[in-house]
Parts: sequence; C-alpha cells; structure tokens
Amino acid sequence: MFWQWPFPENKELIEQVRTLSLRPKRDASYKLEIDNFFKQLRIDVLAKIEEVQEAMNKKAENLWDFDHKIIEQYNTLSAKEILKNSISDASMELEELSRRIRETVAGVHSNE
Repeated sequence: MFWQWPFPENKELIEQVRTLSLRPKRDASYKLEIDNFFKQLRIDVLAKIEEVQEAMNKKAENLWDFDHKIIEQYNTLSAKEILKNSISDASMELEELSRRIRETVAGVHSNE
C-alpha cells in the first residue's frame, strides 16, 4: 500500500516527522511524541477548518446582504410602491391617477 503525506507543501511538518522517525531508540517516549505530534496536528487542522468555515460564512452573509440591498435599491428607484398605491387608490379620479403616474415615471427616469 502506497501512503502519501497529506500536506506536501509543509516542509516544517515533514521535517518533524522525519526527525521523529530517525531517532535511534524506539521506546515509550517515542510513541508518546508521535501521539502528541498527531494530536497537535489534528488540533491545528480543525482550527484551520473552523477559520475557513467562518470566513466562508461571512462571505455568504455579505453576498446575501448585497443581493438584498440591490433589490431594495431597485424597488426604491423604480417607485414600485408609489405606483402600486396610486393604482389601488379607488378614490382618485382617472385624470389625477394619470398625472400622478406620469410624474412618478418621470421621477424614475430622472433617478436613473
């Protein structure tokens, strides 16, 4: 079975493993050092995963905020609510409604 080191770019880590493996006497302290080394490696890898996960969550949140702001900006600039309220106002005369829609549309064009 061919085993490949999972972190080929980390020369310091590879050197630590090489140093541990070249010790002349393999006793209980050797096993303890190896166990501690991999325990610390797990801690470091999990910390890095959590760091990257947090960064990705922040980016995702910022993207949602950005999309939401674009939609809000569109609704504001298009005067969608003003037009909707004008059209649904039953008490307004047709000429007044027409004038208000023209003014709103003109305002939208000037805001572009």
